Amino acid sequence: MKKYLAEQFGNPNGFGGIISTHIMNFINQSMYNHCKMEMQTNKTSNTILDIGFGNGYMLQKLAHSTSHKLYGIDISEDMVNLALKKLKNKAIIKTGDVSNLDYSDHYFDAVYTINTFYFWPDPAQALREIYRVLKPDSSFYTLIDTKES
Repeated sequence: MKKYLAEQFGNPNGFGGIISTHIMNFINQSMYNHCKMEMQTNKTSNTILDIGFGNGYMLQKLAHSTSHKLYGIDISEDMVNLALKKLKNKAIIKTGDVSNLDYSDHYFDAVYTINTFYFWPDPAQALREIYRVLKPDSSFYTLIDTKES
């Protein structure tokens, strides 16, 4: 069961994915709030990318409280489909891999990811991609717990 949950957290799909993303929403609540506060403090964050948005909970929080242009990528097609229904054009979201971001150089004012880093197969390549799509003097927010937790 523990292995199944860990797999669902890394690439949520099907009914298990729906359940695991709700668990993540609960577990990550303080991280979501902290990240949102930091981005609101940084007034230059107009174009924002969420990497690994799961069921779209954080994007939905941002959409209700900001006028920023929101984007999201997730490796799970099931989560992309779920978030498309939930967000109803409040964010531009698609299936994607953090190691190969389909965006122009220097496109985003801010990129954030919450508890996804340890699921990335090649963290160094992923960080290079994030750096590439960030504008100069922009912000990258990564909030993580230990993998064991």
